[in-house]
Amino acid sequence: MAASGIGRATALAYAHAGVSAIFLADKNPVYLARVTEECQSVSPNSTFRAFHKAVDISAESEVVAMVAEAVSNMGGLDYCCNATGILEAPDFFAEIPTSTFDKTMGTNARGMFLCIREQVKAMRVQTPKEGLHGRPKERGSIVNIASVAAILPLPTMSTYSASKHAVVGLTVNAGKYIRP
Repeated sequence: MAASGIGRATALAYAHAGVSAIFLADKNPVYLARVTEECQSVSPNSTFRAFHKAVDISAESEVVAMVAEAVSNMGGLDYCCNATGILEAPDFFAEIPTSTFDKTMGTNARGMFLCIREQVKAMRVQTPKEGLHGRPKERGSIVNIASVAAILPLPTMSTYSASKHAVVGLTVNAGKYIRP
């Protein structure tokens, strides 16, 4: 999500590039507020607006509300970057508690699915905008961040690796079958 790591770096890059608005989400409201302030401080756009919402993306109702709030605040979704991921205490396969598996898959796989699904629903009803650099009109773009663990599993990261395999599968499927 947006409060740390790749999500934070991506949010700051968008802000620094001069986007007009950004909507950040994360489970950690304190760090999320800090990143929102950082985005405001690095944006060269004098009309830049930054919004944020604390969200548990494994909860369907929270994801539905998050996307609706983003659309309401910004008038639509041009770009979405889903950079979600949790890594519970690493352990060898036979030692992984079911609760760790469920929590990791709930956030990393189910949460990614919910985000993509709700973002696609929002984008499908948007009026297509002119594409950049001669590209055809489009309704928005979604980028999903997985991990090298999706293709190069490590012995103590079985659950995390499986969840990131799911992210790759969801992304490939969405890219192939979702049409404007």
